[in-house]
Amino acid sequence: WGTPKREEAVARLVSRGAEAASVLAQRLPGPIEAAKLSYGEAPPVEEHGPICAALVALGARAVPAILPLLADVDPQRRYYAVLILGRIGQGDSLAAVAERIFDSHAKVALATRGVLVTLRKKPELGPVFLQMRQALAQPDPDRAAQAARALGQIRDVEAIPALITLLASADSLAADAAAD
Repeated sequence: WGTPKREEAVARLVSRGAEAASVLAQRLPGPIEAAKLSYGEAPPVEEHGPICAALVALGARAVPAILPLLADVDPQRRYYAVLILGRIGQGDSLAAVAERIFDSHAKVALATRGVLVTLRKKPELGPVFLQMRQALAQPDPDRAAQAARALGQIRDVEAIPALITLLASADSLAADAAAD
């Protein structure tokens, strides 16, 4: 993926900063060169294609252009927005990324959980994990199940009492997620 020609093109785009980020975000994900693999087997997002590589290289300058894509109607754009923002790891964007654990598209929710596992030690995520713990007690069983899956994968020990309570839930979806 890292041919000299591509690296030169990415460097030129990076030199244009936020202007380039805006144009690239409109075209996300662009041509994808990574094979269709499961989230855990996939290479880093910057190896998926040239637009992904340029946005990751832009770093924090790309965040304002990518954040709106978390709410895009296209799940593939949401998926790549999650992966790129997670790779950049800028604190003020992490709460918006974490909200995608509740995404209606399973691939986006799974990618979000993977990002949260990777970034779980960032202090900015403390309030986000608290909100997820609170979601365990909500009447919406799907939301509780998604929160349970995420908290279990990030190994949030503070969630253990709430997860144990959820095991006794009359809703099998939430109880099964808590058991995972």
